[in-house]
Amino acid sequence: MASTSQCVTCEKCCFGKMCKDYLFDNCVALFTQSLQRKKELKKGEYLYRFGDTMTHLMALRAGTVKIYDPHGNIVNVKTPGQVIGTEDLYTPAYHYHAVAATDIQLCLLECNRLYDLSQITENFINYVTEMLSFEIAEQQKMISVLVSQDAQTKVREYLKLISQRYAWYGFSANHISLPITFKEMATLLGVSISSLNRAFSELKLSEEITVDKKNIQIKNLNA
Repeated sequence: MASTSQCVTCEKCCFGKMCKDYLFDNCVALFTQSLQRKKELKKGEYLYRFGDTMTHLMALRAGTVKIYDPHGNIVNVKTPGQVIGTEDLYTPAYHYHAVAATDIQLCLLECNRLYDLSQITENFINYVTEMLSFEIAEQQKMISVLVSQDAQTKVREYLKLISQRYAWYGFSANHISLPITFKEMATLLGVSISSLNRAFSELKLSEEITVDKKNIQIKNLNA
């Protein structure tokens, strides 16, 4: 799997600071007991389903995960380095479905150990707060994309967001592989398939991007 999918480095991963302090630099027994590393799932397998007991925060190391609401509508897409499950921390059960869109690799941190870890480690709560704050900022960026008034702007800003995310997690910002189908992208952005196709055609015509199937080269998205 690692040979066919980008894998984020531990340093860039959302769990990176915690693992550095409590796994690599100093082996904290409670942390190592609470962390399951490099779990692999095949394409199409569920990480969790709506109604399942909330058990873990998950760090996506490799592959793509799609998040669906109970009605089957796609609501989010996770790429390597991101955290999964934060939206359900306030409840005892998951409110969405999470499905491996490709073969994936995860690290899982037990939610019922978060309080105990905060009591025996100096910076753990700061690391968790930072991780959750970053996730909120990512969601706010996506909201900014969704409130754009026209399809071309939505597509341009979404591609910018994916590009910036790739760069943050240590991947190429100029060459991205769309983590979703065109139909799913249209649903996610709230536009029609025809409007999405027109937007891509306009971005190609203006030489802001080149497209080869799901592979996109970012040339200039500063408009």
